[in-house]
Amino acid sequence: MATLTGVAMISTVQDHYLSSFFIRLGTTTTGIVVSAAVNFFVMPPNYSKSIIKNIHSLFMRSGDILHNKGLEILSIHTSDGTVRSDFQKLIKDIDKTETLCHYQKAEYRYHRFSREDMRDFHYEYKKLTILRQIAYHVGNLVFLPPGQRELGDRKKKLASSVLEDLKDSLYDPGFLITECHHKNIGEVTQWFIEQKQQNPAGGLKPRTHHSVQPETAILYEFLSIHDLIEELNHIQTMEIKHRKLLKTPLQEGAYKRGTM
Repeated sequence: MATLTGVAMISTVQDHYLSSFFIRLGTTTTGIVVSAAVNFFVMPPNYSKSIIKNIHSLFMRSGDILHNKGLEILSIHTSDGTVRSDFQKLIKDIDKTETLCHYQKAEYRYHRFSREDMRDFHYEYKKLTILRQIAYHVGNLVFLPPGQRELGDRKKKLASSVLEDLKDSLYDPGFLITECHHKNIGEVTQWFIEQKQQNPAGGLKPRTHHSVQPETAILYEFLSIHDLIEELNHIQTMEIKHRKLLKTPLQEGAYKRGTM
């Protein structure tokens, strides 16, 4: 590769090949060194804004996929055939965002950073980790074997309301969980318990390999996603409290200095 690069650098030279080669080599090396120095000392790369923006967008996309697939499972609307491809793109973008996190973490080894910057990074990385878990449960619904789910109107209405609640929480930057959401989840939990009691041993049927009824599996995924959203909401609440505690002493100190 070095030989090919050297030949390419002198391909337009008519004479003095050796001197032209070293001139080109010197100018190219100078450009690389200067650009590396600028990136390292003057304008170091910062992926934080891209990471924050990507994570928020990925949560919203997860909510859309969950909502669309859930309504399809409940036979409320038909599939447009893009849910699986949208889910696969979601997983790829989660991987790309995690790569950006690794790049940002590597940057902290070479440049000075504040404790607040590091805390913000860890906060976003926690969200990304939980997002991957949510994507896992959404994927279980996306790749659920096809089949008609015989549900009554009341159960369909409850399940669709829960889907709306989960989607709204994933859209909200603070992962807000409303009282109505809690009420609906309580009813779904009771439904899940009743479903398990009606199908002992997970609904095991003879001559099949499925030990869990599809309805039970769907309810389990809904509840699992809700639990992860609750964890996100808790992390968000604790982060806000921590930031308030950090700001309070500074504000008090500034006030005392101003009155002296």
